[in-house]
Amino acid sequence: MNAWDGRRSLLAVLGSATVAGLSVGVIAPVITLSLERRGVDAFLIGLLAATPPVTTFVTGPLMPRVIARLGTLPSIFLGVLLAAAGIAALTLTDDLVLWFVLRVVAAVGFTINWIASEVWINAVATPKNRGVVTGAYGALLSGGLACGPLVVHAVGSTGDTPFLVGASLLLVSAAPILIARGVAPELPRGHGTALVRAVREAPLAMGAAAANGLTFAVVFALLPLYGLRSGFGEHDAVLMLTAVMAGNILMQVPIGRLIDRLTAPRMLVLCAAMGLAGCALLPALGAPGPLLWLLLAVWGGFIGGIYTVGLTMLGQAVPLARLASANTAFIMVFEAGSLTGPPLAGVAMDLWNPYGMLLVVAAPLAVLPPALALAGALRGRHGEACGPRHGREGDPGGAAPAA
Repeated sequence: MNAWDGRRSLLAVLGSATVAGLSVGVIAPVITLSLERRGVDAFLIGLLAATPPVTTFVTGPLMPRVIARLGTLPSIFLGVLLAAAGIAALTLTDDLVLWFVLRVVAAVGFTINWIASEVWINAVATPKNRGVVTGAYGALLSGGLACGPLVVHAVGSTGDTPFLVGASLLLVSAAPILIARGVAPELPRGHGTALVRAVREAPLAMGAAAANGLTFAVVFALLPLYGLRSGFGEHDAVLMLTAVMAGNILMQVPIGRLIDRLTAPRMLVLCAAMGLAGCALLPALGAPGPLLWLLLAVWGGFIGGIYTVGLTMLGQAVPLARLASANTAFIMVFEAGSLTGPPLAGVAMDLWNPYGMLLVVAAPLAVLPPALALAGALRGRHGEACGPRHGREGDPGGAAPAA
């Protein structure tokens, strides 16, 4: 694949991921608001919200086989169609059981799309630009998610319209992929490989995914509550989350550039250290103001950067033939962190109000640097290079334009 085709391929998948993220940003609040208006119990609303990560766990082991057999482009099309159909069909019934079924269908589609898109990105990125490419992906996806509520504000949250808008956005997200069908990366045909092997092959990437899933889920779920319990008004408490999200969007490309210059392990340590510094400094800034918003933006950027670093490490460590399995494991580990973090942080906040939340955020960040040092020591003991492997460049199953 020449340089122009590589750029065209990356622009296509990045554009598709951005619009897909926008759709998720529309659908998630609309479903919650719709159920709340119908008087559905909060427990059931939460259970429905947990359907996507649970579905990822249940169907995850099948995803490498699907993507390896179909290829990246058909897999994304399949994911888009399943997700759009599941979301649009919610307008046809008020039966809550059917809503769970349709949410599972949509979640399967979103999972296929998510994994196939990240496989595509890492397959086309090169060792020289992998960091900045994954950073751009993180920034655009986060930007799409953040703009979703603006779309809801424009079209309203009642009736069928927001659901149909969300489904339509998913279909639109397939357009860039269709245009780039001639430069889609072609994966080696096969049945994938064991997820456990993928975890062993890139343990630091998996650790970064778990840490990012836990920390970001906690921040998104409980940071406004932390603000309220710290004496902030409701407006300022919500604005704290806005500052974190803004920093996450703005800092991913600069972090990606630093990954390409400083190496991913060094950036993982830097992101973890800055995340810990944010946990320590946040209680000291006791009143809303410019310093607090700046701290939260930088904090959110570096915490979000852990996912960018982890995805870069995954692409560096895993050959193309096993990338679908590795990316599936990466996302499953991320979802494990997302599911466990908020309940633990809630208990911690009740035990030490409100600072227990910060302890739960800090815990995985504190583990990452010593884990990195231990991994380096083990590699050295076995006579291996301490840097990440670029096995794909010499892999006979390397990326090539699709026919």
